[in-house]
This record gives sequence, structure tokens and C-alpha cells, in this order.
Amino acid sequence: MLPIKRVVVILRENHSYDNYFGTFPQGNGKTTGGRCEDERPDPPHLREHALRRSYVDIRGYCHYREADIPNYWTYARAFVLCDNYFADVLGPSYPNYFMLMAAQTPTLDHIRGQTRGKYDLPAITDRLTEKGVTWRNYDGGLPLVSMFKSALASGNVVPLHTFADDAAGGRIPSVSWLTPALVDSEHPPASVKRGENWTVGQVNAVMRSPVWPECAIVIVWDEWGGFWDHVKPPVVEREAGFFGQVMRYGYRIPCLVISPYAKKGYVSHTLYSHMSVLRTIERLFDVSPLSERDAAANDLLDCFDFSQTPRPPLVLTERA
Repeated sequence: MLPIKRVVVILRENHSYDNYFGTFPQGNGKTTGGRCEDERPDPPHLREHALRRSYVDIRGYCHYREADIPNYWTYARAFVLCDNYFADVLGPSYPNYFMLMAAQTPTLDHIRGQTRGKYDLPAITDRLTEKGVTWRNYDGGLPLVSMFKSALASGNVVPLHTFADDAAGGRIPSVSWLTPALVDSEHPPASVKRGENWTVGQVNAVMRSPVWPECAIVIVWDEWGGFWDHVKPPVVEREAGFFGQVMRYGYRIPCLVISPYAKKGYVSHTLYSHMSVLRTIERLFDVSPLSERDAAANDLLDCFDFSQTPRPPLVLTERA
């Protein structure tokens, strides 16, 4: 029996691996261009842009440095950074949201209009409910869990501000998704510093919780946001049809794994995608895969050492 009883998935937005961790030691990173501004103008990142290359505009030709995201680098040095994690769809946020929750997507591009409670696709939340596994989406505004009709109807999509009290009271459910408001998401042109501070606040809440000893936190970005990355994604799936264009994978994105049992200062080179988050939840809570995609995916369990002495909390200070 593994000691991880609770998984907290924290959604971030629109940065490639190289854009954030291109100079991180031991990671497979490179940098190009100059230093990105804290509130960088939004690079083009629709599917049409993704099909051309990782960046198509000067706005995507830059990188951040450790001084710009120091707390993310602190987490990477203390816990696990994944440098071979790819978005699942070669495209923008919405198809990757769907993949992260349902292992399938009704679109390969952006969706306009209301999505809340609109989709009947089976999602990981349905599998958890069927198994009697507790879950909750602490929702600050970005669509993810809330797009799914059954999830929204369950009553488990709750305001983000309730997470702090649940964490303090030891009431973090078995699986949680924390979805921010757009202004806190790091989606350009939103402030990266503000977004990092938001993340630190959520992680600190878990680390101060009495249930920290049985938690795993996965901080993952949804897609690359039109920023340069030097690694060409493997082609594992194309659109239907003889001349179908590449569907999977999208460009690399950062992923951090934080837990009392996370390996210390470890860079995982294992091939991951959003399917890996699903597969990890499925394995930990003994629920069935949603599709052949997540069934075949590598889980994130090689990021852990369950024989080690559990790591103490690492409570960080938000930047002024």
C-alpha cells in the first residue's frame, strides 16, 4: 500500500519547458532570445501556429531566468522537475484541458463561448465517483473540471477560496484540482510573479495541513503558449484520415512533483504527458483508464522514493 492518499493537481498556463527552465542544471534545456518581461505580451498559440513550429512570433522568442521565478526553481531543486513532459495536443488550452480530464477531446483548437457544464464526455471525475473516491475542484474561474456536465452537477466544484480552510482542517479530498482565475494563471500578459505567488500560497496551504504526510502535489502547465522550445515532440498520434496532421504530442511544458516522498533534487527524463497525471490517479486509487491513451501512459511514480524518510514541509515566502 503506497503512502500517497491525496493528490493535488495545480493548473498553470502557457509556458514551455525552455521558457521557464531552459538553464536549469541537469535538465534538458536551452535558451534563446532575450529575457522575458514579467507581463509578456501573449504569443500566438492556436493550432495553426502550433503546426508550424514552437514559436511563430517574436513574442515567443525569449526565456525567464531563475531570478524571475525563484520559488519554482526552489521547488525544482528540492523536489522533482520533469524535463520530458509534453502537452497532449499540438494546440492551445482547450484540447489539453479535455485531455487532462478525459483522455479525449472534441476539439483541437480554441473554443469560444460558454463551456461551463456543457460536455457529456466521461471524465476521471466520473471514474472516481463510481469508485467512491472523494474529489473536488477548487475553482477560481479557468475551465477544466467545470466543463463537464456530470462534474458540475456533482456539487464538488466549489469556490477556490474554500481550499485554505479545507487544507487547514485536514479535509483535502483524495483528488483535488486547483484552477485559478486568469489573472493568477501566468497566461500572458498576466504577471508571472503574481502567478508564482498564487501557486506558492496553494502549496503552502498543503504543506501546513495535517495531511501533508500523505499528499502529492503536481504543478503542471496546460500548454506551451507559443514560446520557443528546442525539443521536437514525438509524433504518437495523427488526426483521422490518410494525410492527417499531427495531433499528439504538443510541445514540452514544465511539471513539478512535490511530496514528502518525492525524490530530492531529481530531474525526471521519463516521457510524460497529461495522460501521465491521469494514469497516476488511476493507479493510486485503482480506477479504470478512460481510453487507450491513458492506459498506455507512463505514470509519475518514478518521481517518488517510498523507502525514504518522509520530507518535511518547505514553506516558502511569496515575493513582494
